[in-house]
Amino acid sequence: MRILHFSKYDRKGGAAIAAIDSVRSQRALGVDARMFVGMKTGDLDFVGGPSGLGRLRSWANFAVERLPFRLARLPRHDVRSLGLAGIDAPRIAAEAGADLVVLHNVDGLVRIVDLPRFACPLIWRTHDMWAMCGTEHYVADSAPYRAGSGAPIPDRLSRWAFARKARAYAATRSLTVCAPSRWLRDEFAASALFQGRTAVAIANGVDSDTFRPESRIEARRALGLPEDAPLLLFGCSGGPADPRKGFDLLVEGLRYAASDLAARGAELLVFGGELDRALLPPLPTHDLGRIDDRARLRLLYSAAHVTIVPSRLENLSLTVLESLACGTPVVAFAIGGMPDMIRHGDNGWLIPPFDTEALGRQLVAALDRPDMGEACRATILEGFTHEVEGNAMIALFEAVLGGSG
Repeated sequence: MRILHFSKYDRKGGAAIAAIDSVRSQRALGVDARMFVGMKTGDLDFVGGPSGLGRLRSWANFAVERLPFRLARLPRHDVRSLGLAGIDAPRIAAEAGADLVVLHNVDGLVRIVDLPRFACPLIWRTHDMWAMCGTEHYVADSAPYRAGSGAPIPDRLSRWAFARKARAYAATRSLTVCAPSRWLRDEFAASALFQGRTAVAIANGVDSDTFRPESRIEARRALGLPEDAPLLLFGCSGGPADPRKGFDLLVEGLRYAASDLAARGAELLVFGGELDRALLPPLPTHDLGRIDDRARLRLLYSAAHVTIVPSRLENLSLTVLESLACGTPVVAFAIGGMPDMIRHGDNGWLIPPFDTEALGRQLVAALDRPDMGEACRATILEGFTHEVEGNAMIALFEAVLGGSG
């Protein structure tokens, strides 16, 4: 079977990385899987994309998708897309001889109205909630809001986009939802737009060869970190600007526990973006900035006693998977896909949403935990490797092509 994946990017962002890794895993298992992207920046031979004026057109399409919401001055973390612009994806799939198409993040690449034109079955590998919403990529929990319920222009556009999706989906012969977490699968199964459609959950895989445990002492020496202090790790990408990532909840939790953490000599280890230290309690803080090198990121996870992921809304966190792969337990709120990965008391801890006092107490208690490294690593090897994901995706392809999609 010949599988063609569509993704906006091949390297930019967690969804693009997950998409590329998924294609790699399928190819390693003998499937003829390829990808077409709107903006190619890597050099993989199984990834195609426009060049020259085509790249400029892709950039323009991506900009058009979000322009009304920029003009409306919505905060940057409130990501919305129209589903209006794109390329002639059905023609590209037909010319490639695709037996099945997998859509990843495709706003600005695949036009919603073109979905019924695909001659082959579609699987939507949903990395966020956009396919079930009007224009929003994430919403809290209100189904009416997904159709856009307010009077302002952004919500009127959302109602319009929702109606367009409803018409396009109704006319699409075979459309299967494949979510990375059970939480997102259930959200799609309950959504108005996907009633009667098949929705399944297949977890993203993580590179368990690259992300593996290193000696904590050696990792700290390599990164220039203190060898004896308990280190609490968190990624601050988005920081205070993105409430979905829960940076404010982390700050509250740390403040509850600041005196106890200081008494234990605990220090903070931060990566991923710019951080205003004035927002944090007065604990020693090591800011390693943005890290794109996976080997260095492996050292970072290995150096920490525990990783904190305080998100309010999360599908299947790559940070959690990478940390567990490196043998480092995770503290997170019991939301979204966190329960898929974290087994409370075994490879980390799940905190009642959004109990910051409980979060603070657990961070202190985590410093006295027995070593969880083996349990963390086993979680990944048993259920979250590229091979596990690849085999599950191939089984889904066979089921859809066999007529059950």
